[in-house]
Amino acid sequence: MKKPLFINCLLLTAVILISAQQTDSPMLSGPYLGQKPPGMTPEIFAPGIISTNMNEAKIAISPDGNEIFYRVMNYNHSFYAIVFMKQENGVWSKAEVAPFSGKYHDGEPFFSVDGKQLFFNSNRPLAGQKEPKDNDIWVVERTGSGWSAPANLGPLINSEKSDVNPALSQNRTLYFASNRDGGKGGNDIYMSKILNGKYTQPENLGDAINTAYTESGPYIAPDENYIIFNRYGGDTGSGLHISFRKKDGSWCQAINMGKTINTENAGSHGFVSPDSQYLFFTSERNPYFPCPDHPLTYDEIVNIFNSPLNGSYNIHWISAKIIEELRPKE
Repeated sequence: MKKPLFINCLLLTAVILISAQQTDSPMLSGPYLGQKPPGMTPEIFAPGIISTNMNEAKIAISPDGNEIFYRVMNYNHSFYAIVFMKQENGVWSKAEVAPFSGKYHDGEPFFSVDGKQLFFNSNRPLAGQKEPKDNDIWVVERTGSGWSAPANLGPLINSEKSDVNPALSQNRTLYFASNRDGGKGGNDIYMSKILNGKYTQPENLGDAINTAYTESGPYIAPDENYIIFNRYGGDTGSGLHISFRKKDGSWCQAINMGKTINTENAGSHGFVSPDSQYLFFTSERNPYFPCPDHPLTYDEIVNIFNSPLNGSYNIHWISAKIIEELRPKE
């Protein structure tokens, strides 16, 4: 089977699965799809609607709260795409593949603060080339009819290695993860400021953030007061970590966000809602395993496998007050 046909089959399967999940979905309206807000205990976000029996990760919400983008992927992570839901006239649409996604490996969407741009990473080929490449960071611009064609951020940001997980502050400073040469470990987190409309040479965030292990998935507060990111391995354990900005502009030593977020299945891809009320994150936590409280019947097993909490990645949310609880006392 030729590769393009195979990818198209994967895409068709993903679209069918998304549609099947939402065939009987209720009409949704209101902020956050009308879901009941969480407290200080993480809850799965929009079960059966956004968080399904597939793998969902890395949510992005537009500044006005009317668009939600996120990544879906198959079980061996060999194909993933960006999908979205949109609220119009007070009613949320069903999930659809984003108009710029569905052919290549696209993920990790992130809105600019004004909502006019959406950044993401993709292995799509550069202009004039045919074959997919390593992951680069791309951007689409909002137009009167939707979104522009994706534009690559160029060789200053996109190295010969993998460059992923874009996040932007209010002043458009770009934070991202890369395994480019010269780093401290697997992936490190870098930042690039905007100067005269152009990105500056990316800077490694240094020892307070990066280690010999892997750091990725940054979320930067709009005012750059704190940064949340994934870390895999090391003395502080795997999962979401946070670092706060000191008065002198340097970063505090990053700390693990704790067992509330990082269960035995480490959390990843943190994102704080535009209204600063909720922390969203990705987790594959599962209350049924490794040992249920009774022998399961076949029907119970099928129901578990078809539920969001089947061990797949899902999107969770919790009150953003947890961030202030972790802030160092001065």
